[in-house]
Formats: sequence, C-alpha cells, structure tokens
Amino acid sequence: MQTRLMSIYGFVFGLASVTGQIGGGALIDFHPWGLDWRVVFLGNVPIGLLALAGSWLYLPENHSERRAQIDVPGMIVLTVSLLLLIYPLTVGRELHWPAWTFWSLALSVPALAAFVSIEWHMMYHGRDPLVNVSVLSCPVVLTGLLLAFLFY
Repeated sequence: MQTRLMSIYGFVFGLASVTGQIGGGALIDFHPWGLDWRVVFLGNVPIGLLALAGSWLYLPENHSERRAQIDVPGMIVLTVSLLLLIYPLTVGRELHWPAWTFWSLALSVPALAAFVSIEWHMMYHGRDPLVNVSVLSCPVVLTGLLLAFLFY
C-alpha cells in the first residue's frame, strides 16, 4: 500500500511541477486583468476549492476521546530550525554569502535534530507531538521524504 501511495504522490507532484511551470508561464504571458506575475497565485483558488470539497467528501470525521494539547516546545524549535535553514538560503546570494549565512545553515542541523528529539520525547510520554516522527522509521516514507526534500 505504501509503495502505491508513494507512486501516486510522485506522479501528482511531478505532474504539478510541469503543469505549474507551463500554466504559470502562460498566465504571465497573457497577463489577464493586467495582473502581471501576480495572476499565477489565482491558480491556487480552484485547487484549494477542490481540495476542500474532496476532504469534506472523502475524509472521515475524527473525534478524539481527549482534547489535543498544543506542542509549544516543538513549535518553537521547529520555527527556529526552519528560520535558520530558509532565511540564509533566501537572502544569502543577494548579500554575497556573509559568514552568518553559513553559521545559520550549520546550526539548522542540530536544531532540526533537537526538534526530532523533542517530538520523540513527547510521544514517549504520551503527549501530542507536532509531528509523529515514528513514521520516519518506515524506510519507504523516509526515502520518499528525502527524495522530495532533495528534489524540491
């Protein structure tokens, strides 16, 4: 089942990346309503509506016996981790890669490891983790996530 789901995932994302490039380029070229490049964001509206309708129709209702708690430590550490990773990648080139960008990228690795550790700790003590990291023990899921990270 996992292999089938991962192949569907790969197909959908591959198709989306190709049609997104072609469709976005066509929208920019035609610039309807005089919106220039901003018109590409309008493509998210029908996709979002289809996702909302599909989730309403096909996802079962899920009620828990107890109310879930917000994972504040995990949320904070994940936010810091992603900031350490994404911000230098976003501004590093235009700032000509100052030393702090490399320090930030290097610090993102132990920060992400701390996030995974916090999530394991939350699961071990029966609390509600932000991310269920036990799925990383499945080789198919781990390989798929790694390939998606490297590709995108």
